[in-house]
Amino acid sequence: MKAARAKSDDGDGSHLSEAEMIAYCQGRMAEREAARPHILQCDQCLQLFKDVNDFFEPQREDEIEVGELQVRRAWKEFWVQAQYTQETMAGAIEPSHSGYSRVIWLIAAAAGLLLMLGLAAVFAWREKEGKEQAQRQIAQMQNDQSKLEARLGQIERNAGDQLKREREQRDQAEARAQALQNRLNDLQQARQNIPIYERMLSSEKGAGDDWRLSIPATVTTFWLRLTRNKPYEFPEYSIELLDRQGRIVAKRQGLRPVGIGYLSFALSRSEAPSGKYSLLLNGHRGKSKRGLGEYELSLSFSR
Repeated sequence: MKAARAKSDDGDGSHLSEAEMIAYCQGRMAEREAARPHILQCDQCLQLFKDVNDFFEPQREDEIEVGELQVRRAWKEFWVQAQYTQETMAGAIEPSHSGYSRVIWLIAAAAGLLLMLGLAAVFAWREKEGKEQAQRQIAQMQNDQSKLEARLGQIERNAGDQLKREREQRDQAEARAQALQNRLNDLQQARQNIPIYERMLSSEKGAGDDWRLSIPATVTTFWLRLTRNKPYEFPEYSIELLDRQGRIVAKRQGLRPVGIGYLSFALSRSEAPSGKYSLLLNGHRGKSKRGLGEYELSLSFSR
């Protein structure tokens, strides 16, 4: 016990002494709930607790514990025999003073022996209770420690995942902001020379003449403005521009009707050079998509 105390004592008085630890293990400590978190967190006090608990070893297989019932039975049998012996001696001979004193001494000795056995049984029972309580406390502290470690690991994993998601969202937001800034810069540089071409879509199926546009050679970007009969039928629209081979050369998504309900989007000369194209209009509501019409578009750039 002293060796365990010497290892655990750091000299600052903040650790439990041997007497305090023994009182804690036997359930006699007044501030057990306050001392329990310290034992869990302090490696030195936890080691001292384990060393003190070693003195409360379980009962060995070859040992027989003297119970209270056995003590009572032995005392009862001895008392009956003692009374019988005393009555027999009193009836056979006249007791002398020395013989009577010897009998009294034997009875007192036997009573003392039985009292010692009874106290030993009581101490053994209290020791057994203390050992079982200490074992339960050790198991509880180990369980609490495992729960704390598991919770700490989960918190660390959640914090790492949350930080990773926030970084990804920040990178995506920065990329979108940069793309919009680049697009805005391009529009600001060429806004003086960007023409706008308007067209009223004649029907839902795109009936009507071919839409022919002649664009000046100096123009690199131009705007198309389309108007439908029911512009607010869908909250969002998309445009797909296909060449004669059916390949998509340009695509615009997330278009919303503005003003009187027109849809406006820009095309560059690199996306749609001179030629004939098919313009597909689609309406979007949530995850659903509906084709609204196909329109013919002819582009030519003057020299």
